[in-house]
Amino acid sequence: MQMLTRPYPGFVLLAALSGLAACGGSTPVANGSSQHGPSASASPSAFTSSGTGPTAAFPENDTALANMPSDLRALWTSIGVATAPSRHIFDNLPGLPAINNTTGGVTSPDNATRLEQAFWRAGAIVTWSAAHAEPGLILFSGAGDPITAAVAGGSSVSDPACDVYPLSFKVVAITNPAVTWLKRQFQNGGGSIGVVARYQGTPSCAVTASKGGQTSTITNLSFTSHTLYLTGEVIQDPVLGTVWERDSRADCAAAGAPVECT
Repeated sequence: MQMLTRPYPGFVLLAALSGLAACGGSTPVANGSSQHGPSASASPSAFTSSGTGPTAAFPENDTALANMPSDLRALWTSIGVATAPSRHIFDNLPGLPAINNTTGGVTSPDNATRLEQAFWRAGAIVTWSAAHAEPGLILFSGAGDPITAAVAGGSSVSDPACDVYPLSFKVVAITNPAVTWLKRQFQNGGGSIGVVARYQGTPSCAVTASKGGQTSTITNLSFTSHTLYLTGEVIQDPVLGTVWERDSRADCAAAGAPVECT
């Protein structure tokens, strides 16, 4: 697995969303003033974080950049958001499932664990971003998606955890047949590592978009299960920490799916 480091103070975040599963979203948290953060002389390494917790760059509460100390405001401005998410977006993430590493040594057990943690952290960030209509924090590229259009159009998108965090997590080596299949699904087929993730919809697993007092259902995944093939990179960002940046997403139910989907 390739670990990439983006230049300080931030990295270029891709503006298209098709979600970890189908999207991202959560209930917004009221804005507040930052109570925590590094000093103006803090080095880039002060912002890095392992596991699924926040870095020191995350404020105590959701905070408009205008209300932040100048050093933190500069960091978040580089990412392209008007409001920075609270460090508490990482507080109640679902438990991580056991990892099935099928790469035959291409990815070590430690790197597979780091990948899963980065996947979970990115889920929390993208969930908050979609819920607050902040496309600057969308970490994923891919084919057109109704969630992408909703967020780009100023809607806040809510998506329950059942559509963001999978129940099973298989790390796979990306093969040429898999890349060919991904491109047939209008995906990039790039990235250095693959994940096959299975999701299970709950009775209330529906994706909704809200704008101007109107709410609509984008996708209803209640009682459905699906398996996705994802490719991407693990990125070490000095502001966001270690996150998964996804390149491709395809449903394993599509014709000609690679054997890794099973």
